[in-house]
Amino acid sequence: MRYRFLINAALLLAIPLCGLGIFAVVAVSQNADKAIGVDYLTTSSIK
Repeated sequence: MRYRFLINAALLLAIPLCGLGIFAVVAVSQNADKAIGVDYLTTSSIK
């Protein structure tokens, strides 16, 4: 039972960490796009 408890605790910790990692990657990529100016190019092409 102890191993099962450790696995459940690891999964509960891993899920929010994965979410934070995805959020960080998205935020960094968006900031990089704005810094390079790709965001401006894409929005102007959409218009």
